[in-house]
Parts: sequence; C-alpha cells; structure tokens
Amino acid sequence: MPDGGSMNCGELQTALKQGRALTVAEAAHLDGCGECLEVWLDATVTQALDAKPVVEVPAEFAARVAAGLPAKPMVARRGGHWGLTTAVLLVAVGMIALAVADPAAMKGEMGAVFVALVVTEIAGIALWLAPRTGS
Repeated sequence: MPDGGSMNCGELQTALKQGRALTVAEAAHLDGCGECLEVWLDATVTQALDAKPVVEVPAEFAARVAAGLPAKPMVARRGGHWGLTTAVLLVAVGMIALAVADPAAMKGEMGAVFVALVVTEIAGIALWLAPRTGS
C-alpha cells in the first residue's frame, strides 16, 4: 500500500528481497505497512539463514586429536555376567510360581509349550543384558 502516495510498496518489497539497505523514509514506512514489514522480516530471516560462517580448522587439529587417543581401544567393563544370573533367577522363580499355582499345568502339552516360551523369553533377556564385548 502506498504511504500517502509517496512510497511504492512493490518497489520497496523488491528492494527488500534483494537485500538493499533501507532509507530513513523506507524504514519509517515499514512501521505503518504490514505487508512491507512481513516481506522485510522474510528477507532478513532468509539472508541470515543463507549467510554461512567461515570455519577454519587449525592445521595441527587432526594430529592433536590423534595424539590424545589411547593407544589401545578401551572396552567398557561391567561387573560379572549379570544378564545370565538374572535370567536363571527369573526362570527359577517362574517355574516355582507355576508349580505352586497349578501343579497340573506343569504336565501335559500346554504346560510344556508355556515352559518353552518362558525359557525362550528369559534366554532373550539374558542375551540382551549380557555384557557387550568390543572387537
């Protein structure tokens, strides 16, 4: 919208998109014209995002990093094989609970299938909790 007939919004918006510096009158026009202000904000944000910082890596950077590394790769150590211990305890507790809750369930096909499923799941937990070894 022209500002009292003295400002051409189309020309100003084109200038804003090109990144031209604003005159005092154009800057004052932005205060009263929402469309021009929006174009100016978009152009300013776009220019800020397009500006790429100059990054210089020091010449000896790689050598300093390599010198700071240990000679041999470190492998994180955890105490004991607690995954297997946990699995054994879970299987034992599960079997005892099943035997106490329903002794007849331990006999027959469905009992065997249930026990096999429980043992398989516990073995999966043991593998999942097992300590990882580095290569």
